Amino acid sequence: MPLSTPIPAADRLYLSVVIPAHNEAGLIRMTVEGMHSTLRGAGIPHELVAVDDASSDGTGELLDTLARGLPALRVIHRQAPPGVGRAVRAGLSAMQGDAAVIVMADGSDRPADVCAYYRLLEQGYDVAFGSRFIPGGTVEGYPPLKLLVNRLGNQVIRLLFGRSENDLSNALKAYRVDVLRAAAPLEADHFEIFVELPLKALAVGARVGTVAVAWQGRQAGASKLKLAKQLPRYARVILRLWVSRHALAGRMHTRPEPLPPTVHP
Repeated sequence: MPLSTPIPAADRLYLSVVIPAHNEAGLIRMTVEGMHSTLRGAGIPHELVAVDDASSDGTGELLDTLARGLPALRVIHRQAPPGVGRAVRAGLSAMQGDAAVIVMADGSDRPADVCAYYRLLEQGYDVAFGSRFIPGGTVEGYPPLKLLVNRLGNQVIRLLFGRSENDLSNALKAYRVDVLRAAAPLEADHFEIFVELPLKALAVGARVGTVAVAWQGRQAGASKLKLAKQLPRYARVILRLWVSRHALAGRMHTRPEPLPPTVHP
């Protein structure tokens, strides 16, 4: 499909926005309402699938209240133990769209970037990746130690898997449903799912479009990502997928010649 060919309105992709949320009562309303308003303004057909991940601060009740006035919002309630990977898997299992984008509940992801992802999927790409570290990308409020670990970890992934993408661990990515099926089953329970998903998508042969994105540190609440616990989990999933990468190849159906990777500033 040529990149310049628009998709007819009747055939437009229905987008599922999966929002895992654990104890995000201070930010979830802003995230949900901001995402819905932006997507509606852009004319993007969508649903919001918010997953209350065993919250104890009223996040689930607040989401239920929001859903009563917002038909596009569906709320999934998970029981303990919490885990962002578990919440993402629950949201993907419940989604009804043609493609899914994963958005963090803390307001760090820009709704306009989700619109940019949607345009890439419309052009025929199987997945839409973002990078905060290419021209046009921005990062604000990233703790220095976490930023250093992120950059080193992504460089290791690039070298191991022979990829050019430089922000594979960023959660904000979009996937068509056939990619999600080919990548199944997902196994990660925590933040390592944001490495498992893109690496499996690449291994099965998904066509990738990349766009510069923005990221802003949370304005309220505390980060759930704890490096001491998470680094061994990242290492295990990266090693497992490096070993099994060839077994995943060819899972996607035979298709026309893939579109070349693209970067949109």
